[in-house]
Parts: sequence; C-alpha cells; structure tokens
Amino acid sequence: MQTVSVGVVSPDSFLTDVFKKLQDKTGSPFLLQEGLMEEGVQTAKELIQQGARVIISRGETCNLIRRAALSAVVLSIPITVRDVLSLINTACANSREIGIVGFGDIYHAAATIAHILPVNIRLFRLRTASDIPSVIDEIMASGLRVIAGTPCVVQCCEQRGLQGFALRTRWAVALEVLEQAHKIAELYASQGHIQLEYGVFRQMLGGEVFLLDKEGNLMRGNAADSDAALLPRLDARLAWAVRHGQPFEGHIRGDRGEDIHCHLHPLLRQGENQGAVLVLDGEEKGSAALRQQTCKYPARYTFENIVHKSESMRACLRTARIYADHDISVCLRGESGTGKELLAQSIHNASRRAGRPFVAVNCGAMPEQLMASELFGYAKGAFTGARQNGRAGMLELADGGTIFLDEIGEAPWSLQLHLLRFLENASFFRIGGEQLIKVNVRVICATNSNLEELVRKGEFRKDLYYRLHILPLFVPPLRDRKECLPLLIDYFRHTACADCLSGVPDISRGAMRLLSSGQYPGNVRELKNLMTRLVVLSEGKLIDEDLVRRSELPRMDAPLPDSLEADELRHIKRILDECDGNKSQAARRLGISTSTLWRRLRSAPEKL
Repeated sequence: MQTVSVGVVSPDSFLTDVFKKLQDKTGSPFLLQEGLMEEGVQTAKELIQQGARVIISRGETCNLIRRAALSAVVLSIPITVRDVLSLINTACANSREIGIVGFGDIYHAAATIAHILPVNIRLFRLRTASDIPSVIDEIMASGLRVIAGTPCVVQCCEQRGLQGFALRTRWAVALEVLEQAHKIAELYASQGHIQLEYGVFRQMLGGEVFLLDKEGNLMRGNAADSDAALLPRLDARLAWAVRHGQPFEGHIRGDRGEDIHCHLHPLLRQGENQGAVLVLDGEEKGSAALRQQTCKYPARYTFENIVHKSESMRACLRTARIYADHDISVCLRGESGTGKELLAQSIHNASRRAGRPFVAVNCGAMPEQLMASELFGYAKGAFTGARQNGRAGMLELADGGTIFLDEIGEAPWSLQLHLLRFLENASFFRIGGEQLIKVNVRVICATNSNLEELVRKGEFRKDLYYRLHILPLFVPPLRDRKECLPLLIDYFRHTACADCLSGVPDISRGAMRLLSSGQYPGNVRELKNLMTRLVVLSEGKLIDEDLVRRSELPRMDAPLPDSLEADELRHIKRILDECDGNKSQAARRLGISTSTLWRRLRSAPEKL
C-alpha cells in the first residue's frame, strides 16, 4: 500500500468540509484530521507517524506546528486582507457595528482595514486557546450582536444568541496549496533520499534559495552551478544551525561585507538531519530586513537565535513574544549573563518597530555628569567643549524604534528624573536647549538589581519604577534550565572556533558530563567564556576531563546571591497575590514553568 505523504490539520469544521470536497473532486490522496492550536500540533505528529511528509494547516495552528520543528515541511493556507474584507462585507448587511475575533493573521488583517471602512469595528485578539472563554465573555459583555472571525469562537457566540459569520477558505486557495504540497511530497523522498527542485521552493519562499546538505555544502538540484558564487560564507551560527537541523532567522555577512537577512528551514527525515533550505530575502519579502541594513543602530538577534531546550526558557520566550506585540515598556529582570540584551533585541525585531533603530544605553557605565547629555543630547554652546551645532542624544537616534536601558537600577537620581519626564510626555529638551523635541520610542529596560529594595531605600524613584515596570519578565538563570546545557555547550564549541580561527575540537563524554554539572553563577556569558577558553587550550584537538578541570569549572555549590534571591521571591509573592494564589497563572505571568515556581516556593518558603 502506497504511503500517503500529505496531511491536513484543519482547525475548524468549515475547512474540513472544503478538503473533503477536494478529496472527492481531485482524487488526490491526503490524510485529514481536525485539531486546533496545541491539539493541532499533536494531530500533526500523528499524521507524520502515519507517513505524512508535508503538513498543511492555517492560522495560529499552523504557526504552532511550525514552531514545534517537526520532521515535515509545513505549508500555510493564507489568510489575506481580501478574505477578511469579504467576511466583513457579508456581516455589514446585518449590522453597522461588528466584532472581529481572531488570532494573529485575522486580527492583523482586520486592523489594517478597519479604519477605512464605513462601519464600527471592534477587534478582539486571541493569543492562545486558553484565551477563548474570557474573550467570549468579553464579546458577550460588549453589547455587540454580530461577530465574525475565527470559526470556533463564532460558533460559541452563536450558541449564546449572537449572529455569527465564520472565516471561510476559498476552494481555489485550498486547492493551490494542496497541489504545492503534493509536488513537494513527491520530491521529498525520491530514490530514498531528498532531491529538491529549486524552482518549487523559490516560487513558494521567494528571494534567493539555496539547497544545502547537512554540512552546509550546496546540494545538486539548485538552479545553476553559478549559484555557488552567490552563496555567502556561512557564519558560525548559521553553520551550527545547518549541522544540527535547527531553524534560524537573522543576518549573515555577504562577500562585499553587507548584511543579508536570511531564513534557514531545516529538512528532517524521521528525525535525521538531511540538510536545509537557505532563503536570502528578496526586496519584497525582506523589506523590513533591508530597512534594518540601512539603520545605523540595528538589532541583529531574533527569538530564533536563542538556543534553548528547557520549559522555563520556552515559557519566558512565549511571554516575550506576547510583549513584542504591544508598544508598552518592558522590564527584563534576571541575573548577569542570562541574555537580557539578546532578548530585548528579539522583542524589538518581533514588534512593529522591526527595521527601525535599536539603541542600547548602559545606565551604569558613564559618569553621572555625561549621562544626561548622552541620552538627551545637547544644544549649541550648552557647555565648554560642546560641538558647534550641538549633538543629538540617544533618544533622538532611537526615534521610531526602541531604546534599551541596560542596568537601569544603577541610573543616577538626576537621570531618573529626566527619564520620568520623558516617559510622561514622550518629549524632552536637549541639555541647554529651548526647543521641545518629541520622539516615538519604545522603552525596554533591564536590571539584575532588586528594584523594589532600591525603591524602599529611596535610591530609585517609585514613580519611575511604576512607569518602567509595566510588563516585567524574569529571564531564568542557567541553573533553572539545565536541559539547555548540552545544546549550549555544543553551540559555543562551534562558534568559539570562528572567533579563535581554529578547528572544531571533539569533546569527550567525561568532559561533557563535567561541563553539564557546573552551576555557572555567571550564566550563559560564563559558559560562553569557558568554552572559548577550552577551544583555545585544546588547540582544535580534544576537550577532555583533565582540560576541563584545569580550566576553572564553576563550582556546583556556588550560592545564589541573596539580593537576587530575595528580589525574585518578592516578585513571585506579588504576582501570586495578583493571581489570587493561582500558581499556573502566576507561572505564565512570570515566564517560568509551574515546576520551577514550585521549586522556588519550596526552596525558601519562610522568605515569602
């Protein structure tokens, strides 16, 4: 019996009906099951176990399946502005006030056109399946009588007496995606190994497309041998991602020194790495990336660059992705070396400000008398030695983008006052200037200090604290994500070689065991430094147990600093109080797993 290589995960019964009709009319074999959001991910896994090499889905369910990095190509059924406009037009015949409910694609499409339509549209956004009950209650309390959008929510509203119009996928659109899926499925397993057709991927993905084997070399099947000349040298991060079958999005360096935005799509067969598709974004698809290249202060890192495996880090990133959608101040809390700036750049690049400036300022690195002029700039003749025409400050340079205030807990009192006035009015005066300057800047700050304790001591302004601490996010220390250690060790073993211009050394099991047992009070930064030291000392040969022991492995009994522990426990108590003791809800808000929260509570209950 021939294996069916295409599977469809339908998030609603309407889409299921469309594909059932396609089965009858086209005779094309494919597996079809329903599954919404997380259930859809599990459904996709089941279809892959049944032989599916290509998975088709739609909306946020499709996005979740892609993030799960399953061993299949995932195709999305597009939700376009045209689809949402058609939906609104149908609903308009029944009311001039309409509620639109949906996940990202529906919500963004509706938001794009809402302001130009001659009807009153109220938008209700869904982020996870757990949002559905509360959003339905919000819709019912709004007084709306007509609702349109995501089918499962529309159906629930209809059961409670509202008139509903569910999003429908056009038959022709579903057929086009299905035909693409069958083409890829045929190419995916030809002659027992992957042979890929360049034209199909280029048509689907856009931009310049390169097919790489698992070592990063060009595979047969590219458009022409001349493509080899166009392929930029793979940097250490991208090369590591290719070898390990990991997705990647970010910038690589072209032959002329230019930054090129790229996407890497790993190709896996039964969990085994078979290579990757590298897409260098073209002008249309990579417009944000091209704007980023011309920006004097670019943010280079995205969520895809964060190497992780633990549930605590996954929870942190889920919260960070939600924060990215809102133009509100974010306060990153965590120990030194946990990657707060990397996370800040990722939030910026996932927001609507991507491609605009990302300006980082270390509030504790400059003398107090220089800090204000660096941040706000100064006018002509403001002080002795000032430039003749004055100078723009960091806030002006960040206009339209994000300013990252690192070590905000160390900001001097005078600077705190200036920041407070700026946050209240989104405007400021240059030092010595008389012209009011307005800017559109999002603020992300970070600290490893106990801000609450600083407020209590009068060393940090309470009003500034409440201005900055709107969306707090704790970045988990490395000891709370031990599962990440082997992956990070291997990653830094490879990337350190690019910096040291040496070969990649092997690593013994004993050395890996020792390295995985370290406490790393300096967190990821300390681990990175240690791996760089080991790569240098190994001279590209072997990292063994003896070398690790001679390289100052961090002690397993390194204590948690009291100030950080107390800071974190106080924050946990406040969040628990706000969640009425609901630990699952509190863990989601804290960006940690429930098990990590329980461990924190057990470790020092008397301090709460």
